[in-house]
Amino acid sequence: PVYPNFPKRLKPKTKLTKDQLREKRKMRNVNPYDPEIAQEKFPEFYTPSRVRLFFRMIQDHRNCNKITRKKMPEKAKAELAKRSKEYNDFKVLEFQHVFKEASQ
Repeated sequence: PVYPNFPKRLKPKTKLTKDQLREKRKMRNVNPYDPEIAQEKFPEFYTPSRVRLFFRMIQDHRNCNKITRKKMPEKAKAELAKRSKEYNDFKVLEFQHVFKEASQ
């Protein structure tokens, strides 16, 4: 068999000084979304404590599927069902009480 011998494309080599290489490496590692570089200002409500809270909320949301896939122990499940029924009865009575007051 005969294999074609394609010529290689030579890329032009550029000579860069060490300073230029350092600058190039530095620019490659720069985050373009950094607010100081993009010259954007954060809104007033965007405080670090709120960001941490929002991040924690996102983590909880992402983890909720993992938690729901786990098997719940029977004892804990029975306790949860009992509490849920009690709470539901309480809410029903509360709603009926509010509804009676509103109708009077």
